[in-house]
Amino acid sequence: MPRLSPMPEAQIQRSIVNAARSFGWLVYATYRSLHSEPGFPDLVMVKNGDVILAEIKATKGRLSTGKWNKANTRWLPGQDDWKAAFEECSGVEYYLWREADLDAAYERLGRDYGVMVTDGR
Repeated sequence: MPRLSPMPEAQIQRSIVNAARSFGWLVYATYRSLHSEPGFPDLVMVKNGDVILAEIKATKGRLSTGKWNKANTRWLPGQDDWKAAFEECSGVEYYLWREADLDAAYERLGRDYGVMVTDGR
């Protein structure tokens, strides 16, 4: 049965976290980002020497852009800055995952198993 409305970001993230943990990944997700560095990816996942950073967005969500703080004394990195920085790192995988990317996310997280991953929503 087709979905009538898009999945909220929190549900997409929960689905990916559950899949990652079921495949043996260590998963870090900031609970509240109030005092965290702006723009840092939602998830950090580590397994067997692989490092995945993932930004999770709802269907129409956009990456935030960096900007100067109100006092114009410090650059506050946006999600776009982190994306660009991590994409330059060898040995680190960066993904922007949305509801439409869930099958690809599950497949990447389950890659070591050599099996197709079914939709685990």
